[in-house]
Amino acid sequence: MQTDVDVIKYTHNYQTAERRPLLHEIGRIAEQALVRARKVKEEGEPAIARELHRLSEFQVQLATLRQSPDLDISLA
Repeated sequence: MQTDVDVIKYTHNYQTAERRPLLHEIGRIAEQALVRARKVKEEGEPAIARELHRLSEFQVQLATLRQSPDLDISLA
């Protein structure tokens, strides 16, 4: 009976020792991913705002062209 308990304890300790570095690596990778995600988010919001502004300028230009009597720019 004691031998079985010793084997179980040894197995548990061995598996715990094997998992600890893996868990540490998983944590490190998760932290890196979080840093990258934050950076992309920060860079992404201004980029989206710039693109929306650019599209808005195109809409203004298109509206101006539509009002020009010299051009026929119907979208139909």
